[in-house]
Amino acid sequence: MVNPFILLPLYIYPSPGAWSTLFNSVTANPTVHFQVIVNPASGPGTTPYPDSNYVSNVAQLNSYTNVATLGYVHTSYGTRSQAQVKADILTYQGWSGYAGADIHMDGIFFDEAPSSASLVPYMQSVSTYAKTTMTKGNITVFNAGVNVDTGYFQYTDFVNVFENTYAAWTASGSGVNSIPTAYRAKSTIMIHDYTASTTQLNTDVTNVVNSGIAGQLFTTQSDYNLWSTQWSNYVADLAPFRTTKIKIKRVSRFFRDLMD
Repeated sequence: MVNPFILLPLYIYPSPGAWSTLFNSVTANPTVHFQVIVNPASGPGTTPYPDSNYVSNVAQLNSYTNVATLGYVHTSYGTRSQAQVKADILTYQGWSGYAGADIHMDGIFFDEAPSSASLVPYMQSVSTYAKTTMTKGNITVFNAGVNVDTGYFQYTDFVNVFENTYAAWTASGSGVNSIPTAYRAKSTIMIHDYTASTTQLNTDVTNVVNSGIAGQLFTTQSDYNLWSTQWSNYVADLAPFRTTKIKIKRVSRFFRDLMD
């Protein structure tokens, strides 16, 4: 059985106190694992390092053993030039050399990833670049938001195969059963506009974990720049499925624990 984690797009600017909700949850739930997507400017931005607010808050994220940080890179569904994508990856790798704090990234989150078989070579190329360039951790996640050609799974650690509303998740033909069983251990989902009760959230989280899906997010918000009104309950719902604290800062250590 796969040990689940929360895949969190943290698109809230880290003004003082803005990330405290996450820091408090990480501290209070040491057995819950978080892959946190950091996105300063639809990517790393145009400067070698992020601003001082990002520096201090990313350094705090990196101080937790149950957090892995992923740098946001978009591919525009495979239409963005590979040179631009690779330049963003190289900038994130450069963060590991920042002298004043530990702001390294543990991997790359590829947003707006394609899903068709014709673009598997594109994603293979940029993912391979990430895995051979990143030195502090090289987790890669493809966010297609839909089911993909199965060829993608061999070139990444995870594919986000669903990103849509709770209504879409519960619609006929969607949900867990729409994700092939053979690929659930390398699949993640992101469900926004969650409208059900706290009790139902616990049931939904349990069902996703028991299905074998690796990573997940449930949020009551429509976007990722506000905290879900059920955030604390949601994190607590995952805690019973994780029983040990482990260090996931290096990808090899992470995956030894991820699979039972």
